[in-house]
Amino acid sequence: MSATVQPKGNKLYIVVDLKDENNKRKQKWIPTGLSRYGNQRRAEEMRKEIEREYDLKKGLIPTNITFAEFIKIWLEDKKKEIDIITYRGYENLAEAQIIPYFEKKKIRLTDVTYQDLQKYIDEKSKKGNLRTGAGLSPKTLKSHLNIFRLVFKEAKKRKFIFDDPCEFVKLPKAQKKEMNFYNAEELNTLFEAIKDERLFLLIFVILHFGLRRSEALGLKWDAVDFKNNKLTIKHTVVTYGNKVEKKDSTKTDSSYRVYPLSEEMKMVFQILKEQEERERAICKGDYIENDYIFKWPDGHLYDPDWVSKKFKDYLIENNLPVIRLHDLRHSCASLLLANDFQMYDVKEWLGHSGIQITIDIYGHLDTKRKNKAQESIQNSVNVRSFLPDSTGNMAV
Repeated sequence: MSATVQPKGNKLYIVVDLKDENNKRKQKWIPTGLSRYGNQRRAEEMRKEIEREYDLKKGLIPTNITFAEFIKIWLEDKKKEIDIITYRGYENLAEAQIIPYFEKKKIRLTDVTYQDLQKYIDEKSKKGNLRTGAGLSPKTLKSHLNIFRLVFKEAKKRKFIFDDPCEFVKLPKAQKKEMNFYNAEELNTLFEAIKDERLFLLIFVILHFGLRRSEALGLKWDAVDFKNNKLTIKHTVVTYGNKVEKKDSTKTDSSYRVYPLSEEMKMVFQILKEQEERERAICKGDYIENDYIFKWPDGHLYDPDWVSKKFKDYLIENNLPVIRLHDLRHSCASLLLANDFQMYDVKEWLGHSGIQITIDIYGHLDTKRKNKAQESIQNSVNVRSFLPDSTGNMAV
């Protein structure tokens, strides 16, 4: 499809060359509303836009499209292919950070270079947080780079580019953060302090099973099998922007997991079930019917971010060390390791996709095994016989 600017009378028109269903050439005259005198430049801009619209309708991308515009097209396509939670993650990140940045640059899709992308990553690592102005973490920037890769993969598939400019982009080196968690004594102190709070059983369930926040808030009654004493993790609830999103799937295939239900944990869920029935009866017609376990008395779901904030409030109010809600997951792992469970047990309990993830996160906590390894070496080689005594003489 091509278009030209043509005068007709005292007006300018966009003349579009098209082909009908029989592959015969035809023309379409589109009025610009512009006088033929002194408006050629404005008419040319309109011509380019019309060409672009026609190309997009046919699934084509004009060569002059900008990188920011193509990201928007990619987002629309992805919306039809992926689940809503994954899409919301892409959408929020792209619309808040990536698209505004590249809209200002006005770089064409075909002109984006490795240097452009590296400059973006470098700038965001220094000052990318839109709320505080602080730099973004390597983990967050990895999500940005992932969007770049997916966008250029689509561009290559459509043959608009032939080389991927993401190939040599480097992320800042991640700083090893000290992990925070509670030991058994601190956990018992916590639960004693908050046992009368509404979120007590939610927090206890998170700790007991080492759940992610999204997994705990995504628990539905179909996950609890009282007859066969099983709990299945298969739903999630997350926040994107100011919207709570629900998904009938987990983060990864390995996150889908089944736990045994002890008599104690069956009691926990029975208490929650009885609480729900009482609150439904009180609210009557105002109750919002749904199958989720953790929610407000009227049935509407907790906002995940509010739950995290409320957990922090509990700690501050009770003068307890401040940790994140997610650190209860780490606390669960530390309890397992402290009680002689192996890394593979921790991997299975927490639902990691691979054992290396578990080792990378919790390897430094596996002190019992390291102590046993040290004892084994010392028992094989008696180092004391080679050390000097208190006078400096070698032992005999």
